[in-house]
Amino acid sequence: MEFYNSLGFGICLSAAAGFRGFTPLLVLSVVSYIGMFQPPQGFAWLSNGPVSILFSIALVSEMILSYIAFTKAFVNVVKVTLAVMIGTFLMAAVVAEIAPVFRWAIAIFLGGGAAGILQGMNALIRDMEKDSNAIYQILISGLELIFSLVISLFGILFPVFSGAVILFFILFVLKRIFFRSLRKEMLS
Repeated sequence: MEFYNSLGFGICLSAAAGFRGFTPLLVLSVVSYIGMFQPPQGFAWLSNGPVSILFSIALVSEMILSYIAFTKAFVNVVKVTLAVMIGTFLMAAVVAEIAPVFRWAIAIFLGGGAAGILQGMNALIRDMEKDSNAIYQILISGLELIFSLVISLFGILFPVFSGAVILFFILFVLKRIFFRSLRKEMLS
């Protein structure tokens, strides 16, 4: 059961990285610092107070950059790559008690995949209106932060259930995208 809890927790943190990269890192660091989560060997540095402060600064910087209009294109490019890397790292940091080869395989496919897919969907939502106003961008950025925080917290409280819901959601969206593109191809 420990493995399934850590797997669900990792999926939730990785999915949260798809919305805001540094929010789940901060949540994991704080949870480790207060003793609610024991990171596996090699990731014990996550439970240090200065690491939590560093992730807080990174989160605030990420938020400020997402509100500045002329940095939007740069931030969007960096966020997709960063989300996949952070999602992979988060999954590897919470999944323990398995061989490192399997841990990193799970981290790359589930962690990086969940973060990348959700970040891609998020980028599409953000760019739906090319000439969107500042209020729209502030609203989307605020919702990204809220979703990332809520998903991370649900991962702590209900790891298996939350991880399963997120996986179901990702599979549902991928299925819709696949069949929509197949239908377009068949009609043309």
